[in-house]
Amino acid sequence: MPLIDFKLLLLVAIIFIPLERIFALHREQKLFRKNFLNDLIYLVFNSIPIIIIVGLLVPLIAGLAPVLGGARVTVLRAISGDLTIDENQADPEMGSKESRWERFQTRVTKALAKRDTKQETGP
Repeated sequence: MPLIDFKLLLLVAIIFIPLERIFALHREQKLFRKNFLNDLIYLVFNSIPIIIIVGLLVPLIAGLAPVLGGARVTVLRAISGDLTIDENQADPEMGSKESRWERFQTRVTKALAKRDTKQETGP
């Protein structure tokens, strides 16, 4: 993902430039005033560090919150999406129970293998 999305910038310009012309505080001010480029540079270089900080801190906090809260989930169970604990399972942290995705993969693999063995050999 690029730091500046030019499509989004164009959309914002299409929305706000007419609004600025209609509801202008100083009607004599031109659309692109003398220091417009200076303002644009300050906008870009002041927002990029904030984007980077937020982009690094939010996932870090989101990942640490369950750990600090005492969640006991293995990486395998979290990735597979199988976070239910089966009472008959000896050790729920080991992830020995197959997830729905793994069962689906197994069924598809068996069906494809069965199809390959049933193919007729031509004359």
